[in-house]
Amino acid sequence: MLTAEIDVLQDPNSPHMKIWVLLVAGEHAWIMFGGVAGSIRGRSTYAVTPKEGRNKLATKIHKYPSHWNRSILMDDQVYPSLEGAMDAVMQEVADNFVINGGNDWGIDALLNERRVTPLRPIPQPSIPQPPDHSRLEAALESISANAPWAF
Repeated sequence: MLTAEIDVLQDPNSPHMKIWVLLVAGEHAWIMFGGVAGSIRGRSTYAVTPKEGRNKLATKIHKYPSHWNRSILMDDQVYPSLEGAMDAVMQEVADNFVINGGNDWGIDALLNERRVTPLRPIPQPSIPQPPDHSRLEAALESISANAPWAF
């Protein structure tokens, strides 16, 4: 199994229901774009470097209202090449939008099935510390022994 990073962009307001996908696995990256209607029906894919892909993502991200970002697992042993495994993931994402009529229904479930870990660090709980009684002890020490209610 190979860990990859996937970004899926969608424009649900587009009459063509456009999607744009960047899949990065190590030193390999693929971009896919397409839609479910109109002149861009179907999908197109092409290989880029990870840096080129991320630069292109930065220019596209503001044009698409919906964005998913995941770290996923790809089974690169089933396919004869890494490109074949990457294309299979792209096909699965494209099919999800086609099957659901261009809506994002099920994309979270689809990506979560392959999910490994969030790309952003998960905050770790802090190590429990014993209670700090220093303020209480200081307050007790400041009580005058002559106070009528002091013990």
